[in-house]
Amino acid sequence: MVKKKTTNISTKVQLYIATGIVLLLVAFASVVGWLDASMETKTSGTGSTVALSDVTLKGESTCLEHVGTGSHTMECAMGIKTASGAVYAIKGEATPAADNSLEVTGILTPASSDEVYKIDGTLTVK
Repeated sequence: MVKKKTTNISTKVQLYIATGIVLLLVAFASVVGWLDASMETKTSGTGSTVALSDVTLKGESTCLEHVGTGSHTMECAMGIKTASGAVYAIKGEATPAADNSLEVTGILTPASSDEVYKIDGTLTVK
């Protein structure tokens, strides 16, 4: 009869291995959860997915210009015009300084094809 060689791992070593595996799984789950919470995604009007994060825009306060011709109201939808000439709608509260300068932080989303105003995107103030 042939005797098989067996290797016995002690209970203590098995416990260390199991504990190590559990700690690795907890660390991995924590990293994935943190990444998921810090990087939200949203689908724009064009169907593409855009990563959302805080953006700070500096420029001057401006009234947004309507798209196309036709009747327009006298109301002023507030926006911000940056030094590069880009114009963004502002959702939420933003108060310009006395010299009409404005610095706003929020979530920036690209403009969709069905916008009412001539804008490059919308900044949602937190």
